[in-house]
Amino acid sequence: MDISDNYYYQKDKFSQLLEVLSSEIVNRAKQIIANDISSQTSNTSMGLKDALSICAMFRGTYLDYKEKADALNSKYMTPEKKVCFN
Repeated sequence: MDISDNYYYQKDKFSQLLEVLSSEIVNRAKQIIANDISSQTSNTSMGLKDALSICAMFRGTYLDYKEKADALNSKYMTPEKKVCFN
């Protein structure tokens, strides 16, 4: 059994992976914007559009997969019982 088979199925590991991936996307978008602004060319608005497009695509992909995961979880997972201390 390969360690990668179950490693990212752990909630904390998956969350950490999403944080790292999100940070990398934001950093790359910032670099696109910074490079265009510092060069003072007419491509600045195009660079900003590219950066926003990258972020929007990532968000859209995340939401698509989240929706599918939520549907699977609701189908196959039993809800946790809430404990009342009244």
